[in-house]
Amino acid sequence: MKICILANALSVHTQRWAKAFAEKGHEVHLLSIRHIEISGITVHTVNVGNVNSGSVFFTFLSYIYLLLTAKRALKKLKPDIVIAYYTITYGVIAAFADYHPFVVSIMGSDVIYCAKGLSTVIKGWLTRYALKKADMICSTSRFMIDRTVDLRPATVPIKHIPFGVDYELFRPVVRQETKESEKGFLIGFVKALSPKYAPDILISAMPEICRQLPDARLVIIGQGPMKAQLQNMARELGIMDKVEFTGFIPNEKLPVFFNSFDVFVHPSICQESFGVSILEASACGCPVVATRVGGVPEVCIDGQTGILIEPNNPDVLAEAIIKLAKNPELRNNIGRAGRDFVVKNYYWKENVQTMLETLQKTVSEYRK
Repeated sequence: MKICILANALSVHTQRWAKAFAEKGHEVHLLSIRHIEISGITVHTVNVGNVNSGSVFFTFLSYIYLLLTAKRALKKLKPDIVIAYYTITYGVIAAFADYHPFVVSIMGSDVIYCAKGLSTVIKGWLTRYALKKADMICSTSRFMIDRTVDLRPATVPIKHIPFGVDYELFRPVVRQETKESEKGFLIGFVKALSPKYAPDILISAMPEICRQLPDARLVIIGQGPMKAQLQNMARELGIMDKVEFTGFIPNEKLPVFFNSFDVFVHPSICQESFGVSILEASACGCPVVATRVGGVPEVCIDGQTGILIEPNNPDVLAEAIIKLAKNPELRNNIGRAGRDFVVKNYYWKENVQTMLETLQKTVSEYRK
């Protein structure tokens, strides 16, 4: 098939899907307002201003420019199918281009609204517009499907296709006990430094954790608008020497970190759609502490592959982490169960095959 993807080229999700399709022998084109070279993929960048500009104004203009030119580009490319990731932007652009068959993949905040107001009303309208035009809707979680059912016409089917893990890359390794013991009890966080992912709640839990676990250390992987705030919090709480900010780490290098963590923490306070980083940690045999929000309970089974807690509570978060720290046998059991759970339910290569079969079926039915 000739597949055209409309999505953010800088997104790891976009790159993984595009590469997977190309590796299966399909011709893949990517239309995006962002630019990056991706091996085996033809990237068509449409932007206003500097490439990959962080300006909100130029980003908005770039979306408008792509909206006005996508139809012409698709007619020229003549793909067998169009896939748009994220309904509010690229989904709307694909819908406006009116090229079929068209599949839209919902990503989370396009159907999960953590705030109320005019922006939410606009998001809802744009989402409905994109879904109405689609021939197929894909979702990585059942939670998002439940949120999407009433936003789309009953005639448009929805397919659950997880964004799984390459468990051959994310796998447990034998830890070098002497080396790891020098690092102390490592707590890991891997997510954007954004309020909805609540890294500040984790920082707030650290003083009590350090009081009971003097060798505890926190490794924060990611970048975002809260970095300076989090560093100031750590400094004010007197735990700056206990917290390491690594910045952005490429996805393919994360297994080394997951294997060094004694526990992985996912403290989101918003209705999160899925939780890929939870699956990546579990695939490496790392026990998880996560909040019971959105689709997280689908990927973290309370008491089996991790511990689920209520959000926005540093004391409860500290208690769960300390519980795991003081019970190595429990950590090992949860780690093994997490690995088995991922292997059984979230194998990336099977997810790719399911997606391709869904796309081929959509093309065949549209041609009929």
